[in-house]
Amino acid sequence: VEACAPGLPVPVLAAFADAAYNIGPRVACDTANSTAARKLKSGDLAGACNELPKWSKARVGGVLVDLPGLTARRAKERALCLTAA
Repeated sequence: VEACAPGLPVPVLAAFADAAYNIGPRVACDTANSTAARKLKSGDLAGACNELPKWSKARVGGVLVDLPGLTARRAKERALCLTAA
């Protein structure tokens, strides 16, 4: 995350690092496919933080579904992130 969006405040970096550990770096680095990454790059930290809850789905039987554990995890990441945004 630091390589894609250098100089982020620690809470934002921590939230996106946690998300990247769970999802992969595209959440913070893939500006072609991630609104969160585009917002990070443009400096819209609050907007980027507010994108985190959208990453709460996983494929179950080939269908994207919201998973309660991911929903809770993304809510905590968002809350942490917004403390510095």
